[in-house]
Amino acid sequence: MLLFRKPRKDKPAPEAGDSLDKAAGILAGVILKRQRRLASYCGRCYGRLSARGKRVALLLFCLLFGAASLWCLVQGVLPGKTTAGQSSATDTLITEQPFLKDSIPLYP
Repeated sequence: MLLFRKPRKDKPAPEAGDSLDKAAGILAGVILKRQRRLASYCGRCYGRLSARGKRVALLLFCLLFGAASLWCLVQGVLPGKTTAGQSSATDTLITEQPFLKDSIPLYP
């Protein structure tokens, strides 16, 4: 099964005037190269695991992301405490005019 193929060399190069397209192509190439290298490393590591190790890795993965999903669901559904840095709309009411004046006067 070929998940990651080497790029073909017969693609036309971007025009000389399009420097942004050229830079984007270079960046995409770097990202794809690193992605391929990481995927092959992970494949080698996963291939060395025994059947029991693969089951344990799958179980840990499912538990981790299941717990994260459940935490996000609970935080979104249950009303209650806000974490540090957050404030609810009922905590503060602004009743004063802003200190900085607008550049265009809207009222006399």
